[in-house]
Amino acid sequence: RDFCLSRGLGDVYKRQAEHRYRWRTYHANDLTHVCHETLLRFVLEVLAAYPGGIALRTLIVEVIDRLLAVAEPRPGTWAQLEAAVTVPPNAWSEEPDAEWLLSEELLGVKMKVALTAETAFLSLRLLAVLGKRLRAERERMHSVLVHVAHRQSQTVLTEPAFMDSRRNLPIEQALADLLKQRILDRHLAVAFQKLRGGDYTFLFEVDEGRLRLRKKAGAVLTNPRLRSAIAFLHDIHLLNGDGLTAGGARVLKAAA
Repeated sequence: RDFCLSRGLGDVYKRQAEHRYRWRTYHANDLTHVCHETLLRFVLEVLAAYPGGIALRTLIVEVIDRLLAVAEPRPGTWAQLEAAVTVPPNAWSEEPDAEWLLSEELLGVKMKVALTAETAFLSLRLLAVLGKRLRAERERMHSVLVHVAHRQSQTVLTEPAFMDSRRNLPIEQALADLLKQRILDRHLAVAFQKLRGGDYTFLFEVDEGRLRLRKKAGAVLTNPRLRSAIAFLHDIHLLNGDGLTAGGARVLKAAA
């Protein structure tokens, strides 16, 4: 009996550990999202200075020049930038490259305040920290994301891998590829998809080879839709005001 009990508890602890790791993957993925949205916001900040529009290549060059102008020291490659960040043992610490501290800086800039190059550059440091910390975990994280990410998804796996593939290129080329392919092109692709459903979400428009600002947007955490999920469970009678219904208990037992 004691053996069966300990084995049962072992299974519970294992499931709890697996669930905690899924949350770790979720939050790491969300921070990658924050990095890209911050860079997009900075591109839009620069674009706002050109109401008549500006060529894409010219815009990207100016954005990169501003970002690298505040880098201390200025990296020659992505590999050098990654080598310059120090991954702290505790991601929640107040060490300069801790994920918590970097993300707080990025998320704390209100939309009515201009995003500076100094703050925008922190998104590159955060992306480098994530890639460096999680490199040894990529196979395990893949086992989590493979069930939820589709082939075109950009995740905490794809984005550091993209930068790894350009780690020894001149930093200007690596960042140009990041901005164009992973941020601007991606924004247009998603906006076109939403347009088919009737939503106009373009933050910039392209006309005769020139980009013009439509509106600004900033980085946010996606956060789980817990309130919507709970409402859905109420709607299908698995939850009520007292907690699990009899039907909900049966579903939970079947899933265990």
